Amino acid sequence: MKKTFFISLAMCVSQLIVSQSATAAECVPQSEMADIASHFSQFKNISNAQFCFDGSPTSNLIATLVSMRKTAFASDMKKSKDELFSGRFAANWYKYFIERITDLDVQDSCPKGVGAYVYGWGTTMYVCPLMLTDSFSAIDRASVFMHEARHIDGYPHITCSKGPRRGLRGACDSRISDGGSYAVTVETYAQLGKYATDLHPALKTYAMASAVVYADEAFETPARINRQESLLLMSKSKDLYSLDP
Repeated sequence: MKKTFFISLAMCVSQLIVSQSATAAECVPQSEMADIASHFSQFKNISNAQFCFDGSPTSNLIATLVSMRKTAFASDMKKSKDELFSGRFAANWYKYFIERITDLDVQDSCPKGVGAYVYGWGTTMYVCPLMLTDSFSAIDRASVFMHEARHIDGYPHITCSKGPRRGLRGACDSRISDGGSYAVTVETYAQLGKYATDLHPALKTYAMASAVVYADEAFETPARINRQESLLLMSKSKDLYSLDP
């Protein structure tokens, strides 16, 4: 039931993203493009003018960086009573990212299912074609980018010994309290779901559901999660409402 709900919600979110991208021709001001290019030199050739999103891989990459720079959060982000949100990575995602990643290398191909990766000896993040399609939102990419940046701090994965990822090499961390890359994944989604101030309600619900799924699946020691079941209704305008029976 939970998996069915999550898939249905993801489909609704995908429709929302496509709908929004089809109706909103947003552009990045030249001053902001220049600042992004000061950290990632591959954008210097397009930093002398505003950049308008067009759905291309470059556009989706820049959209993610802008999202990491601009997403607004509540001023008081309290630690959650469970292990979904500690606030340890909440201060400034973009600053955290550029302090660890100095180059973005877009690949022509990657192993199946891989969105991005880093090596332990450098500060380049390799981004796969899969991650730069319209099938992923900027919030999904931001979570992946933060995850990969955490690896630069020296947090490798382990092979899962149980659960839905059992036997998968490099698909788990020992425990969420270690603050490894999957902890960052959970924290990023939870912060968006709990405290993003300008995010569509459907996207916030999707982000929180993603935080719970990763917390359930990606740790050898089960993460502590406060669960409260509720019914959600989505209106024709794609607003979400909690239903109190």
